[in-house]
This record gives sequence, structure tokens and C-alpha cells, in this order.
Amino acid sequence: MIYTTRDSTVDHLSVPDGVQRIRIDRGVHIELEADLGYFEFHKQIALARMAAALHQCGAGAYLVGHSAALARGCDIKEHNPDVEMVGAKAARRSPRWLPVCQYYSAKDKREFVAHPVKILKRRARCLHEPVEVISGLPVTSIPDTILDVAQYSKPLAALVAADSLIRRHCKASRFERATSLDAQQEIKARLMRLLHQRAGYPGTVQAKAVIEWMSCLSESVGESVVRWALLVYGLRDMELQTRIDTRKGTYYPDIFFRRSGIGIEYDGVGKYDDGQTLHNQSVRQYALQRQGVEMARISGTSLQALIVFLQDVHSLVASRQGVVKLEPVHALGRLNRFYME
Repeated sequence: MIYTTRDSTVDHLSVPDGVQRIRIDRGVHIELEADLGYFEFHKQIALARMAAALHQCGAGAYLVGHSAALARGCDIKEHNPDVEMVGAKAARRSPRWLPVCQYYSAKDKREFVAHPVKILKRRARCLHEPVEVISGLPVTSIPDTILDVAQYSKPLAALVAADSLIRRHCKASRFERATSLDAQQEIKARLMRLLHQRAGYPGTVQAKAVIEWMSCLSESVGESVVRWALLVYGLRDMELQTRIDTRKGTYYPDIFFRRSGIGIEYDGVGKYDDGQTLHNQSVRQYALQRQGVEMARISGTSLQALIVFLQDVHSLVASRQGVVKLEPVHALGRLNRFYME
């Protein structure tokens, strides 16, 4: 972080080549490498905004909710999240805004703009574990953070963050499935007991559903989004990262319907950038088909067509299993005709 006394825009001519200087707040700037990837770039901006907000509030402030999850290195749904924190003072009715970032590159001398974000000051809640310091940022513990996002965030965002948090807490691995699921069951039981103490408060019904359906075996935001959509659509009977042995090797579909033998694979952006990876995936697809597993694939660029994908999966499952009764998890929200929420 670079702190200056002036509020005027920093002179971009002084920025070295290969570096971009970013205005986080009045008199607060950071410098990042110019070739950072999209997601890492926005993550660094979000972390800097959190540090600036904590600096303004002084001693006693700490991050909660999605801000605490992001500070721990966990995945969240938003690229430009608001700063959620508990300050030394009571919550304000009107949240303060962190201004628009201004980016400067000495190489092309262009100015860019990012979305402004709010500093959301929450009222202090009863914490079940002490506040921890991660990379210099005070944050709530993983159990407290899971309860916070599960109860007070939108359902999809809550499930994405809860998946990532519980995965980090359990140190989960598809190769140690039994151990990971045992650790998950233990933390879920504890969270349910803590949630019982909040009975009657707003959001407890949603929080119970998020805790019940979150999974330490979900390995990316995209996988969490697809699983959330399946649950809301009504296809509950699924397993994650199930081991399937074939003549060509051992494979772990992201999502697997055991009764019907239908697997789902989420392909992140850039997964098939090289020919060798594409060949390996073709071999994998053929090997799984020889074992009787029919694979359905969805990519990060086609999530907007999620409802059509869900209907296709439903048809595939029904063609092998017969009539499938849909049981939507209503507490996790609903699908709309364009996307989700």
C-alpha cells in the first residue's frame, strides 16, 4: 500500500514499465504487475480495499462474511465485493463508498475504471471463536464466517463461499474422500448446534439449508454454481468427486448420479487451451462410456444457458432411471429465466 497526503490523481508518468498503479481511496494506492490474470487482479484490488477500510476504522475492526472468506484465500461469487466488517462504532444506516479505482500503466498511458464498492459496517455479533489475523487482516474464524455468509448472504453466494470455506477447514482431497467427509460431518454437526442457538432470527432457515448442502469436495466456483442449480431444480441425489475405475485409469467426475450412471463435468475457462489436454479428455470420455457412465459437460462460458442444461440432465437421468421426482430445495432460492438467484 502507498499512502500519500494529496487527494489528486497520482501521476501515471512516474509508474515503471510493467506496473500499474491503482487508486484505492483518497491518498491510498497500490502497485500491481501489469500482466496479472483477471481474477487475481480483482482479488488483489479487493484485498487492498479491505485493508484501506480497516485502516480508516482503526483498532478493534475486523472483517466478516465474504470479506473474511476472501482474506482467507477462499472463493466467492463476486469479483468486486463490498467490504463487510465490524467497526469500533455501531453500524451506520448509510454505508460509506470506496471510490472508483483509477488504473495507470506507464506502457500505454491509459486510464481504466473499476466499480466502486460499499463499506458495510455490521453490528457486532456473538462470536463463537476469537478473531484471527490472516496476512495482516483481522477476520472471523471459519465456523463464524460460514454461519455469517449462510445466514445473511443471497443463497447462491452463500453456498459458493461456504463450499470453499469448509474445503479449506477440512483440507479436503478427492483422493482422501472418506477422511474429508468425516471431517465435514463433524464441522456440520457443530455448525447446526450453533445455528440452533440463533433459532427465530432472520435467515436461519436458509442457513440450515446452506450448511446441510455445502460440500468440501466442491473444487471451484463453477462446480458450486452447477450443484446449486441442480438442488434448486430438484435433482438432489448426487455425489461429488466419486472414484470410477476404468481400463484407461481412475477418474473423478465433478458430479455423479449413481442410480442412473450420469456424470457432470464443469469445464472452467481455458481448460482446453492445448491439444494434449483435449486428447486426454477425449480418452477420459471414452473410458467412462465403456464403464456405462454418460457424461454431460457444461463450460464456464455457457452458464447463462444453465436452465437448458438442467433440462437436458433431467432427461438423461429419466431415460436411464425412469420417472424422476423433482424435489427442489426451496430454501436455497430459485432459478429465473435468464440466470439464477
